[in-house]
Parts: sequence; structure tokens; C-alpha cells
Amino acid sequence: METELYPATYWLVGFFGVVMVSGVLTNGAVAFASYQDKGLRNACNILIALASIADCLHLTGHITLIYAFATGNLLTNSVTCVWIEFLPIIGQNSGCALIVSIAVDRLLACFAPLWYERRHTCVYMCIQLAVVSLYVTYHFYNL
Repeated sequence: METELYPATYWLVGFFGVVMVSGVLTNGAVAFASYQDKGLRNACNILIALASIADCLHLTGHITLIYAFATGNLLTNSVTCVWIEFLPIIGQNSGCALIVSIAVDRLLACFAPLWYERRHTCVYMCIQLAVVSLYVTYHFYNL
């Protein structure tokens, strides 16, 4: 269904485009810095890099919004919308869960420093990422 758009909508589309591009570039820079610098390979920095990648996925949802406003086709059925927004939904939910994982990681580092230094990093990260995956799966199950 084609609809006529207000002129201010074009400014909104431009704003979302700028936000998307700047967000993907800056979050990509954080993830790239974590990959390049060997000093940034501890558990917290890996979680921060993964949260940045998740935010990049979330920002790809702006493409759909920009396309909808640019074409004037603002209506779609819910099944099509879920499939179009599949990666942005994963990015949003995993990003939120990764921020909670970063908070738990920092709490463990502050309140249990002896255990935190002796933990096995690979097992610890697998547990953290399994919890994030369970949260994202639970969200999709209830979608």
C-alpha cells in the first residue's frame, strides 16, 4: 500500500541513515580493536567486542525502516516482518544479554578476585555465551 509521506519524514530517514552508518562504523571499530590488540583478549573485552557486533546487527534493522519510508510501503504482515527483522532482533536481544554478562563479569572480578584469576577462561566464556544463547532462544520461542 503506497502512502504519501510528509516532507519531515525524509529528514527522519536521513537521520536514521546517519545513525546506522555511524553506529556500524564505531561498533565495528571496537570489535576490530579487540581483534587486533592482543592486550584486549581477556573475557571482559571479548564480551564487549561481541556486544559491539550484536549492536551492529541491531542497527541493520534501520535498513528496513529506511526502505519502508523511502518507498512509502509502510504495511507488511507480521510473518514477513519477523523474517526481515530476524538478524536485528538477534542483535538486540543478544546485545542486552551480553551487557548483563559484562556486568556479571565485572561483579565477579570485584567481589571474587581470587576465583576470577584462577578460572578457566574458555569454560567461563562458554558458560557466559550459553546463557546469552538461552536468553535469545527463549525470546524467539515467545515471539
